[in-house]
Amino acid sequence: MFNVKEYDFCLSLGGSCASAMQMKQRGLRLASMPFDWVRGRGNVKYADVVATLLENHFKGWCKFETLVPIPPELDRPKSTDPLEVRAWDKELEIGFYHDFRFNIFGEGGRAYYDGVAARYRRRIERLYEMLGKASKVLAVVVFPDEPASEEVARRLKARLDALVPGVSFTLVALNFNAPETKDVGSLDSGLFVRYFARDQHAYDYMRTTIAWDFFEDVKLSGKIAAAKDEKRNATKGMTFWYRIHRKLFLHCKKVLERSNAK
Repeated sequence: MFNVKEYDFCLSLGGSCASAMQMKQRGLRLASMPFDWVRGRGNVKYADVVATLLENHFKGWCKFETLVPIPPELDRPKSTDPLEVRAWDKELEIGFYHDFRFNIFGEGGRAYYDGVAARYRRRIERLYEMLGKASKVLAVVVFPDEPASEEVARRLKARLDALVPGVSFTLVALNFNAPETKDVGSLDSGLFVRYFARDQHAYDYMRTTIAWDFFEDVKLSGKIAAAKDEKRNATKGMTFWYRIHRKLFLHCKKVLERSNAK
């Protein structure tokens, strides 16, 4: 590692699950955060939604009444989990890709949603608690479909820097499907914008890919302790419906396998 930069914690601003995964694999993820598994539509819209949610203490975040099944054109890459149900917030225009392993739009869905909502409330409070202790934060946002201009990234960083007095943000913005591969800025400058003339691949979720090599120059200060491993905090209703759903799925799978074997 060269020219190592020290931060109190790393914060994924979403856009792709890859940033949270990269942080976790590198030992840079102190806790689960609200944006870890969400994705938006369009760079300007998504950047504005992220900044506004942070400024307004996540007002309107993931309301049951505004969630709908995710639009087919945004349901990619396809999930490999047969129980996963993806939801789209029609007001915020962001998708929740890995939170629901039960059909929240059917019977018993509200009980499952309530468990997920409680988990998000803890993550939001934890984020502001960590911001209250920090002085330097590394934030990473991904624009997977529509590359963002440096101006979009610059405006987002300015709003981040205004969030908490005394807290300075370094923002890394990764853009895929760009016209060309190039880097603009650096960690030293506080704004590092990377462009890649390719789509995201499965290896973006692995430590070895070059797109995320800037993490090699990052270490944590130790100022903030890591949170305890977060366990699934299910309500009784959530647990009951999840068990029923899973048993039904496994039964249907076994019947299908027996049928194909004949």
